[in-house]
Amino acid sequence: MNNLIIIRMGKRKILTNEDGTLKKYSVSDYKVKKIKHSKNHEKIPYTPPNTPKMDAAMELYNENQLAETMIHFQPQSLEKIQQQVEEKFLLGKFKSPNTASPFSDVPATTIDDKPLKWPLKHTEWLTFSYRCLTNFEKVLTGKITPTWDLVRYRSEKHFKAGSYSAFAPIWLIIINKLADDKTKQLAYKLIHQGLTVFDNQAAISIKNKLPYRASTQLATTKTINPYYMWLHSQLPEDMKMGNSFVLSGTKYNIYSHYPTEVSQENTEEGKIWKKKPFYQANSSKTTLCPDEITQSIEDWIETGAVQYVGRDKEVESPIRAGVVMALNIKPDKIKTRITIGAQP
Repeated sequence: MNNLIIIRMGKRKILTNEDGTLKKYSVSDYKVKKIKHSKNHEKIPYTPPNTPKMDAAMELYNENQLAETMIHFQPQSLEKIQQQVEEKFLLGKFKSPNTASPFSDVPATTIDDKPLKWPLKHTEWLTFSYRCLTNFEKVLTGKITPTWDLVRYRSEKHFKAGSYSAFAPIWLIIINKLADDKTKQLAYKLIHQGLTVFDNQAAISIKNKLPYRASTQLATTKTINPYYMWLHSQLPEDMKMGNSFVLSGTKYNIYSHYPTEVSQENTEEGKIWKKKPFYQANSSKTTLCPDEITQSIEDWIETGAVQYVGRDKEVESPIRAGVVMALNIKPDKIKTRITIGAQP
């Protein structure tokens, strides 16, 4: 009988304090277990692994990995963060570059990210898109065999927000091939108008206000949707239902609703509830790694995903979303995910 040796890695865990400093770290260990083999084979001498050295090596490796991760966690005071943001503002770091447009040049690559010379400009990508439609028909009819050489990919390093809408003529052809009018209409809306987070927001009165997180009460305020109002004005009267209308089975209204904060105020008549703009504060975790937050915002501006419109005190807006940082703590590393706001 031979002995079958199984080496099992133990669990690893990282715990951090609120400021991102290391609180507890358990090093993985290896357990060796011998079990009987069912078949007769020539016996092979077995030398147990030097587990102390293996554990020491694993501990050093994990410490190095953690040290590399913790470089990104450099907590700073709000005063220091504001000073650094002001310096970047004066240097024009938050100004949208000309290359942020979805119509700007984007290099092409192969499937394995090798650079290609063509297409590059938007008109060239549009030409390639029409070629893809032609090749697709040839593939379906068996005239050509599909290969990866037929495909060009837009470089991920040069991502531009809004690319779907930039190729509207191509999407019109594809949308027309969809199964039914309702699907066609919804696809057309998403490509040409994008997605509005308040499209399905129900009306909530002050009387029916809802709690949001710890100390905030929310209701909604009504506003006009300019596009739906224009579309409403273009339709014949028999397709209208007051301020609403139906297109391919989907109902729309010229009004939309957005969250607004409700707070109690003292008046001569007593305490009353009043609406005010809902400004969501930044997550408290953003002070743990402000450099990461700032870099993410600069990257978003570079791609055209967000646009700087002015200082908070200079811009009137009915609603604002804060920056949220989510920590994803893995056994061997800590990942951060930066997003704009959590939906109320």
